[in-house]
Amino acid sequence: MSIVERFKNRLEGLELERLKVARDRQTYRFLGCLTGVLSLLSFVASIVGQSALVAVMAAFLALCTGLVWRARKTLGEAFQVRFREQVTREWFHERFRSAYLNPPPDVISEELRVALREAIVRSTAQNPKKTVIEERLLFDRDSYSSLVLILREGPVLKPRSRALVWCKLRTDENGLVAFVWPPALATQKKPDLRFFENGKRVGLKEPLATKLESLYELARATWAGQTVRVGYSPRGVFAGVRLTRRLFEAPLDQSLLDEAAYEPWSKDASHLLDSSVRDALNSIF
Repeated sequence: MSIVERFKNRLEGLELERLKVARDRQTYRFLGCLTGVLSLLSFVASIVGQSALVAVMAAFLALCTGLVWRARKTLGEAFQVRFREQVTREWFHERFRSAYLNPPPDVISEELRVALREAIVRSTAQNPKKTVIEERLLFDRDSYSSLVLILREGPVLKPRSRALVWCKLRTDENGLVAFVWPPALATQKKPDLRFFENGKRVGLKEPLATKLESLYELARATWAGQTVRVGYSPRGVFAGVRLTRRLFEAPLDQSLLDEAAYEPWSKDASHLLDSSVRDALNSIF
């Protein structure tokens, strides 16, 4: 059964809300274009007329343009949250019976809190103080030590970034830390692979170095075109992908009752459920 057939009643109600959001986005786009053009004309006029007052007006209009476009980006966020709660999570489990998209727990245990911070620092480059769990991917045969998380940096209505992170947790007494990050320079082809022990940089340790680099390349091949980071520490091993867009995004510019609007969801699901990265992560130790 298609998503439209299965959730038709809910989608019809959400479609009215989507139309309102779409109209508001068009209005904000018009205002952004208008203030942008006025800012440009004012800037030109300030140069020709050598008027400081007009230059100030041009700067003010440019600021307004930025604020309008930023506000426009947030218009659909509340709608996306409601759509995920009413449709996406239920559709995902019905479509993939052994997998679940779950909201974060109301109370985060200390172990999960530590794992979350490690994942952020090692594999996402997000701000730990501003990053939270947006979704947690669960499987019927998951172990407690394996986590798949979608992390959001910033408030729910103004997200700054999202990242998908795979975590294999453990507790080890040694102070060995390693990371595989994108090349530091654009001219470099190999990733930046470094090892540290008790805070001091040390030489690469095999076979761990090869395994971490292979994990990095595998994640990069699976999520082509997106930034990948791999980290290793006494708390576990972590692989993260910086997402360029929301997974399973509800359509804003197409009708919710149009099956074609959900075509990207198949690709999102195939990437999210690909077990190759999880298997490679589990094989490291």
